[in-house]
Amino acid sequence: MAYGVSKKLQQSLFWFVMGYYVEHIGNLLLIYKLHKQKSIYGVSIESQICLLIATISRCIWFSDTRLPSMSLAWAELIIAVLLHVYIVYLCFKFKDTLYKDPPYYLKSYLLVTIAFLLSLVFHPGQKGVYFFTQQMFVSFTMFVEALSLVSQLQHMKTSMAVEGINTWYLIAVGVSRFSRIFFW
Repeated sequence: MAYGVSKKLQQSLFWFVMGYYVEHIGNLLLIYKLHKQKSIYGVSIESQICLLIATISRCIWFSDTRLPSMSLAWAELIIAVLLHVYIVYLCFKFKDTLYKDPPYYLKSYLLVTIAFLLSLVFHPGQKGVYFFTQQMFVSFTMFVEALSLVSQLQHMKTSMAVEGINTWYLIAVGVSRFSRIFFW
């Protein structure tokens, strides 16, 4: 037990972090696909940008939780940042003529803005002295992650790209989100 954290909470934190590791397996599959095909066919750049922003947001609120007591959580956070930066890099590197820009309502800047506004209203904890709190970043992360999936699913629908690796990537992301629901 780290820093006086109860065994039940420690188990809960473990499964929360493991959810992110499952997502990393999906990210590694996505990186493999991008390298193998040298194309981002079936991958939404907007979705990947949103996930990178969500990861950066997680870096902000990470220290305001009990997660820093787990070395596994620190390693996960570092891996998350590296994987998401690399995926966004690959998306721009392999962006080709087959990629169609999404509708304006699925652009990353609009999705992030919507998530920000939602996090101002719906977040755990009390409002701080200056209104903003670290907890707003927690809800911001969840909203951005959810909205990024909408962008990815819409992209797959319009491009008719439901390949095996994309499917496994989405399954890993879905399992990751589902495992983290138990934490909340």
